[in-house]
Amino acid sequence: MNPLLSSSRPHRSRGSALITVLLYIFILSMLVASVLGWSLTERRLTMRATYWLEARNAAEAVAEYGFSQIASQFSSHANPPSFDPGGSTPLALPPASFFTGSHVDTSSLEVIGGTANPLPAGGALYFVDPKDPNNAGETLKGQYVYRRDIRVLAKATVRPPPSTGFSPVTVYLTENVSVRGAPLFANAIFYSNNDLEAAPGPMFDIYGPVHVNGNLIISSQGTVEMGTASYINFRGPVSASGDVYHAWGNVNAAAEGRGYHMTSGDNPGEPLGNDPLNFMTTLGTLVNLKGSDGTWQDSTMGTDSSLFSSKGVYSNTSIPALAPDGTGQLQSKLSSAFHDNALTVWGGNLQTEAMDVAAYNPVGAGGQVSGDASNPILANTDAADSVGYGPHSMIDPPNTSLSSSDPYYAAKNEVEKQKLSNQAGLYVQVVVTPGTNGAQDSAAVNLYGWPGSAPTGTPANQVGPNGGILLGSAPAGLVTFIPFSANVPAQTTGTGTALSYAAVPSGGKYYLKTTTTTGATLIQSGTGTQNGSGAISPVVGGTMAVTGGTAGSTTGATSYASSSAALAAAPG
Repeated sequence: MNPLLSSSRPHRSRGSALITVLLYIFILSMLVASVLGWSLTERRLTMRATYWLEARNAAEAVAEYGFSQIASQFSSHANPPSFDPGGSTPLALPPASFFTGSHVDTSSLEVIGGTANPLPAGGALYFVDPKDPNNAGETLKGQYVYRRDIRVLAKATVRPPPSTGFSPVTVYLTENVSVRGAPLFANAIFYSNNDLEAAPGPMFDIYGPVHVNGNLIISSQGTVEMGTASYINFRGPVSASGDVYHAWGNVNAAAEGRGYHMTSGDNPGEPLGNDPLNFMTTLGTLVNLKGSDGTWQDSTMGTDSSLFSSKGVYSNTSIPALAPDGTGQLQSKLSSAFHDNALTVWGGNLQTEAMDVAAYNPVGAGGQVSGDASNPILANTDAADSVGYGPHSMIDPPNTSLSSSDPYYAAKNEVEKQKLSNQAGLYVQVVVTPGTNGAQDSAAVNLYGWPGSAPTGTPANQVGPNGGILLGSAPAGLVTFIPFSANVPAQTTGTGTALSYAAVPSGGKYYLKTTTTTGATLIQSGTGTQNGSGAISPVVGGTMAVTGGTAGSTTGATSYASSSAALAAAPG
C-alpha cells in the first residue's frame, strides 16, 4: 500500500506548477497591455495638449497684434475712434505668413476690439496703489490717473494632420488693455526733455511724484555750503528715463553747484556733498541713497567715486561727465546691480531706464524743448515743427493756420484739438491795439463759447479762434488789462532817425509834409510814458528836440480839407 501512496504525489505537484505559470503569464500579459494602453493614451493626450497649446499661443499672438494697434492709436489720439469691427478703424489680423510652418488655420483667425470703458465705472480718477504688488513696476503708482480698459477678443484654430485622427482645436482668448493718463500737474516735478540736476544747500522736501525724461543728477550740499547737515527727501515715487547719479553733471568747475569754495584759491569747484539723499519706500519710510557701507547706491552703485578727487571734484576734466553717445565718465560706471538693489530697497519707488522706464509727455507736447543749445520753448513755430512741439504749446492758443495739404495735418490737428484751451467752456480773447504818438496800448476783451459752438453760417467776425461763437464783450472788471508803460526820465539823448510832420496849405486844401532827419541827435525831455513799442516819438507830457543830421522832405499827393485832418493821417 505504501508504494501506491508515494507514486501519486508527484503527479499532483506537476499540475499545480503549470497552473501557476499560466496564471503568471496571464497577469504579466495584462500588465503589459495596460502599460501599453496607458503609454498610448498619454501620448495622445500629450499630442492633444500640444495642439491646444499651439492654438492658445496663436490666439494670444493675435491678441497682442491687436494690442499694438491700440497702443499706436493712443500714441497719436487722446480719444481714438472705435475699434469695433463695424467702425472706421477695426483691428486688423496679422499676415498669414506670420504662422508659416504651424498648424494654425489662418482663415479661422479673429480679433475684435471693444470700447474704452472708464475704471471706476463712474469715470472718477483711479488711484494706482503703490502697495499693490501688481503695481511694483508702475511709474504712475501713487498717482490718481484716468484709466480706461479696452477688451480684446481673439480666436485661433489649429487643425492637426489627418493622420493623427484628432479633430480641430479652437481657442477663444480675452485680454484687457489698460490705458492710463496722468495729468501733467499731478507731478511735483515733471522735467520734459533734459537732465534734471539739483544741488540744494537748505533742507529740500519734494511731496508728490517726480518724473524726468533724462538723467536725475542730485546731491545735498548742506554741510558744504552751510556747515550743517541737511536732507533731500523725495516723498513720492521717482522715475527717470535715464539714470540717477549722486554726482556733478558737468566736469566744468563753474557748472558744479553754485561755485561755492570751501577754501579760497586751492579749490577749483564746489565739493560734492555727502548729506542724506532720501527716497520713499512703499512702506512710507525714507531710506538714504547712501548705503550702510558708505557707498552711494545710485546707478553706478558707488563705482563713480573713483572719478572724484579728495576735494570732491572731477579728477579728469577732459572727458565729459555725460555724453550723448554714452561714453561719458559717469556712463562708463553704470552697474547692473542697481536694478535688483533699487527694487529691494525702495520697492519700485525709485525707477530708471534699468527698469525700462520710458520718456513720456502730455498728449501733443512732443517732448522736444529745443533744437539747439539756446534752449527756447518752441511752440507753433516752424522750428517747433522740425524738432517737435514743446510742452509750453499745451497752454498756447490753437494754431488756426494749419494747411490741410500738409502730409502731417492729421497729427498736427490732433495736437491742436488736445490743447488745454480747447477744453474750456469759456474762451477769453484779449486783442491789443498799440498806442500811437506815445499813447498807451489799449485792449478789447471778447468772450467766446466752447470750441466749435458757432453754428455753420455764423459770420466770421462772430467766430472765435477756437470755433466758438461770440458771446460779447467781457463785463467790466472780469478781465483787467494793464498796458506796458515806462517812465521817461527828465532827459534822454540818443542818435538816430527822426520823423516830423507838417500840414502844407495849397489851393484851399492841405497836404501832409514828412521830414526825415538821419544821423540826428535826439533829445527827449519832460516826463511821461511811452508805449510798448519803444518808438522814439514825443511822449505824453514831454517834448523831443532834433539837432544836426541830414534832413529831406516829401509832400504827399493826398489832399485834406483841414490841417488837423492832414496831421491826423501821419503814421503813429
